[in-house]
Amino acid sequence: MISYALYKRKKRGRIHRPGRFQIAALIGFLVFFPLCWAVTPILFGGNNALPEAGPQLSLKKTASGLSNNHIDPGLIRYLNKHESGTTYLFGTTDAPTAAPYIIKTGKAVMAIGGYNGTDPILSPGRLTQLVKKGQIHYFYLPANNRAQQTPIIKWIEKNGRLIPTSMWEDSAVTVKKSRGRGLGSSTTGLLYQLAPENAPDGGAAKQAAR
Repeated sequence: MISYALYKRKKRGRIHRPGRFQIAALIGFLVFFPLCWAVTPILFGGNNALPEAGPQLSLKKTASGLSNNHIDPGLIRYLNKHESGTTYLFGTTDAPTAAPYIIKTGKAVMAIGGYNGTDPILSPGRLTQLVKKGQIHYFYLPANNRAQQTPIIKWIEKNGRLIPTSMWEDSAVTVKKSRGRGLGSSTTGLLYQLAPENAPDGGAAKQAAR
């Protein structure tokens, strides 16, 4: 638009060489807004799995009241009390969700969907074996789950026992969530217990994956 305006003025013979102030103002205009856009992840945080920048990040933080990959102290307390010496404290969909809990507890957390949650590292049959061997007994499905249509997630929802949120969620997290509900956002994750007696045999697990 600026180039077109200068072209029209030149064609009419009314072109004037811009002064220093005009040049400085133009440069400032061209730099200011991209800079504001670029710093939004620093100001408002973002999703490590799917990085983005822009003013929408401020709305997401206001809506949820939490970063995408927060730690729920209540979940840690519940699992420490009930996991009974398993290899993995719990399983979850992706590495960004698992990493904060690994750092906080020093225990192993399985990210069954790789980094983004969309690249499964095992099959329902293999998970069945791990459950029966007592290596994993809980699975946490975060609210920002991107692996909800994968066979292994369907297997967990079918064979796992859903633990009521009131039994494990930290009260401080509940308060933050309730403040953001007016904007139509939900941050509630789901916790499933994977008991050996509820795990089907290998043939049934393969059938469930189809």
